[in-house]
Amino acid sequence: MKLFNLIALGAAAAYGYNYITKKDAFGKSKLDSIKENAPDWIDKAKKMGKDAIENINQPSSSANYNNQGY
Repeated sequence: MKLFNLIALGAAAAYGYNYITKKDAFGKSKLDSIKENAPDWIDKAKKMGKDAIENINQPSSSANYNNQGY
């Protein structure tokens, strides 16, 4: 049974690698898109974290959390 699980895991990993590195009609892969968008996502995550910490540190009576455009 362990051998079957190992084979299935290896096949899933190989398929995932093939899927993420496959080029589209424009010659870009999904991995390239992820690499290009990662800095923007990191900046958004940092801003969301800072806003969450500010909302936590406010007293409960003045904390009016609303969707801040994420």
